[in-house]
Formats: sequence, C-alpha cells, structure tokens
Amino acid sequence: MSKKAWPASLSADERFERAAHIVSRAIDHLQEIIGVTETNRIIIYSPAIARQIPRSYAANAFNLLQWVMLNYEILRLCALWDRGATDRESILAMVDLVDDPAVSAVISMKLCKSENTAAPNEYVRRQLARLAKAIRVARKVSRAGFRGALVAFRDERLAHSLTPPTSPAGATPAPKYGYERRLLRASVAVVDAFNGALRNSSFAFDMSFESSKRNAEAFWFSAKFAVDD
Repeated sequence: MSKKAWPASLSADERFERAAHIVSRAIDHLQEIIGVTETNRIIIYSPAIARQIPRSYAANAFNLLQWVMLNYEILRLCALWDRGATDRESILAMVDLVDDPAVSAVISMKLCKSENTAAPNEYVRRQLARLAKAIRVARKVSRAGFRGALVAFRDERLAHSLTPPTSPAGATPAPKYGYERRLLRASVAVVDAFNGALRNSSFAFDMSFESSKRNAEAFWFSAKFAVDD
C-alpha cells in the first residue's frame, strides 16, 4: 500500500493545527514585508530621496539601493506564495491544508465551541464564508500572471539562478513595477480571512501599514544628502 502524500497523510486535526501555525507565521512575515514596502514607497516610488542625488558616482550607489530593496520585497513575497509542501510556511500550504471537507468540519467545530455545530451562528457562518472566499482568491492568485512573473524573476534572477524557458510558449513575461503591491494586497486579504477562521482572531493590518509608513517617513523624509559631483 502506497504512503499518502502530504497533506493527505495528516489527520484533519493535524492539518488544522499546522495551518493555524502557518497563519501566525504569515502574519509575522507580512509585518516585515509591510515595513519594506513602505520604505520602498519613498526610495523607489517617490522623488523625495532621488531628487537629492545628482548625476554622479553616488547615483550608482543609490540605484543599487533601490534595486536591492525592491528585490528583497519580491523575494519575501514570493516565499510567502511558494507552493504548498510539508516544510513551507506559505499561503498555498495553508490552502492545501484546509481545503478539505474534514478540515472544514474541524474549523466549524472550533469556531462554534459549545454551540450547535449543525446550526452555526451568524459570526461562524461569516468566518467560514470569508475562508471559502479566501481559498478561491488564493487559488486564483496562484495562477495569475503577475504572481508567475514575480516568481519567475525570483527564480531566474534573484534566488536560484535557474535557466529561463527558451521556447516562446514557455516564456514568462517580465514583472512590472507594481506587481509586488498587488501580491501584497492579496496576501493581506487571504491571511486576514484565515486568521479569523482558524485562530478566531484578528490582526490590525491597517495599523501595521500606518505605523510602518510613519516610521519610514520619520527616517527617510528627515534624511538629507549632500553629494559632491
């Protein structure tokens, strides 16, 4: 008899516990990425720093800083959207773990607590509906061209130095500026829904964006550069 593949090899309770753990870790990862993206809003998408740097040797160093910061954001986001596997703390790993009727029953039971699981209240129904939608969104994003372009760029240029496809049919379009923003927005929406259903909890992502923006502006808008040509 062949051994079941992951995650089918786990019980429904084990799948739930693993997914709940990944949700917590995904929130930690997102807080870091949000901090990076708010810095990138200033050093890449705003002229606040760039206009202080004249055409000089220093401009080459600043261009490198922009390139490295954007690449790091892409790296972290792509890792958050890696395909599900036993050793991955990714959104798609969460989806693979919970997208199963037996696991859905465990989630419903834990949300209902001592209440009747056959007739869950409005709060439970809302959390389960949000989770079902988040699973659909995550599956759609996993097939989206903008995610594919970012992952191919990560694999070919940043992390693994893989040989890109040579046939026109297999070639992946280069990512565009702003793709990382789209993937971050999708990440927050999906993780927020999973957090509500699996951990019966909420996280103030809006406050995380606000505090990261305040911190980035406090530093970068106060930075003054006097560069000799």
